[in-house]
Amino acid sequence: MPLHLNEPTLNPRLPFTHPATSYLWQEFIQSIAPGICIEDHEHNNQVTKYFASNAASWPSLFSAIIFLSYSVKSNWTIQHPLFVNMTEVTTAAVRMEQQAVSYIGDVMSRESGQSTSNETQSSPNNPTHRLTTLSTLIALCSAYIAGENISSLRTCLGHAMRIAREGFTTDLAADESFLFLVRWLGYIHIVALLDETDYSIDAPNYFGIAAKPDHVSPNREQFFQDVDPFIGISHSVGDLLYRLGGVLRDRRNASMTGHLSESWRSDTDSVDVETRMQLLLRRLKNHRKNEKKPPSHLDSYNEALVYSGLLLFLLFSKEEPFNLGLVQSTINHILDSCAAVPADAPVAKLMLLPLFTAGSRTTRPLHHDFIRRRLEVLKSGQCIVNVTRTMELLEERWREQKKSDDSQLMYSFLSMRHSLTPDLELQEASVCVLF
Repeated sequence: MPLHLNEPTLNPRLPFTHPATSYLWQEFIQSIAPGICIEDHEHNNQVTKYFASNAASWPSLFSAIIFLSYSVKSNWTIQHPLFVNMTEVTTAAVRMEQQAVSYIGDVMSRESGQSTSNETQSSPNNPTHRLTTLSTLIALCSAYIAGENISSLRTCLGHAMRIAREGFTTDLAADESFLFLVRWLGYIHIVALLDETDYSIDAPNYFGIAAKPDHVSPNREQFFQDVDPFIGISHSVGDLLYRLGGVLRDRRNASMTGHLSESWRSDTDSVDVETRMQLLLRRLKNHRKNEKKPPSHLDSYNEALVYSGLLLFLLFSKEEPFNLGLVQSTINHILDSCAAVPADAPVAKLMLLPLFTAGSRTTRPLHHDFIRRRLEVLKSGQCIVNVTRTMELLEERWREQKKSDDSQLMYSFLSMRHSLTPDLELQEASVCVLF
């Protein structure tokens, strides 16, 4: 890790002398960056290498990281040091958000008045400026995920998608920092496609596009060899989930417009996704038969993701009944894969999406207890999202399950996502509880 990341001042131009700002910066470097990564060694931490290390030169990124640090730390159930005045910390974080947002606003205003071919040193179309803007936007997106600010998240995502698209037409396409940020952005987009809210941003599979073509896992016995070292997802699994997200959104849109039977393209894509999932799971099953050692943690995580995708496909694309044997066995497979990774293992912090996907659809108390225990560990500081809010949403759904003795009503709750009682409107799960 670059030495300046640990020093009390990064740059004379940055407002780093304030104790609250200094506290949030150190918390990001020493706690948050290691907490959200799965790399075991400090020098391999891609968040500090490709992201935070640029903050000394880019004030807007520094401001966004301070705001991100505050947003994430606010969700962690840990004690703050006695010397920290949280009122001052909150004030500093709000000020930093305003500075970062102001920078983005200025960039967008200048871009609207300039030709894309004009790439002077001071132009927002200059590669360095593009990278600064994208870094700032990714930090803001992550902060808004932590703070459950869907409106601001979508605004920043839209800007980031455009910056990413334009960046691939420049020399940034070969820049490792740019590709890291685009993979991060692409992952957020994939998760958003799978959530239960109306997400309308159209974008290519940037997670797959920015993948390192020659990246191979050092564990040759691992089934998924193309795993992203930061996000932990196999690029083949990421591609599958991206395709699935598109199918689910097409299905939802067709249902709303009443043209479901006419959606030929959606039906074709559904067959494509289902075939890919079944083939991947069969290959994984055969791999397990031939392996004597337990599966790697990353294999278990990616297996849980594929089964999570299968569960969503069965319920929302094929509209299978909740009590179907295949649906129940898929839930069991998801949680078995989660259980294969010890709760204190680095990969366990990635399991939020599978845990929520299975947890939202299981009625078994044994499953509920397991999920509670796993999420309780993550509350102390492992994720960007508000895990406490995720737990509350699951508990809310489980309480509603208990109120219903009608199996058809139960299916409506689990698959159609509407309230069981007229006086309670259940909140939908968004990227803010799945990321």
